[in-house]
Amino acid sequence: MTHQSPDVHADSALLRATLRIGGALVVVFFLTTPLATTGVIAHDSFLGRRVLWGHGGNEYLIMLAVINIVLGAYLFWSARNPSRYWLAIDIFLVAETVHLASMVVMALSPEHHMHWLGDVTGPVIGLIVLAAIWLPRRSAVIAAGNG
Repeated sequence: MTHQSPDVHADSALLRATLRIGGALVVVFFLTTPLATTGVIAHDSFLGRRVLWGHGGNEYLIMLAVINIVLGAYLFWSARNPSRYWLAIDIFLVAETVHLASMVVMALSPEHHMHWLGDVTGPVIGLIVLAAIWLPRRSAVIAAGNG
């Protein structure tokens, strides 16, 4: 009989809720991309200046959105059984950390400072919350799935 940390079971509701909410927010946010590509959100509008970067064309926006929608969907799906889908959670954290790190660096440039009030701060806070909930439980959750 293997010993399992009580955190695996006691905190599973918090972990699952965090995965569902985080995944859903990523999917919903990036589903708005077609609004930007069709001009419903103008690049020079209040919202556009906070969530649209540079002048990279619609193809770039759609590509970025599709990748993030898939990552968000996998994060949401992983809430069903974190001990089975732990790799999806890890991949999400790594991919989004790199993505957000690049956004933070770009937002340091004066022409992109407005993104601190838009799509930099919120996702960074969300990523920190998810990492703070997942990482301390990761080993115990994986062990529970392999036990």
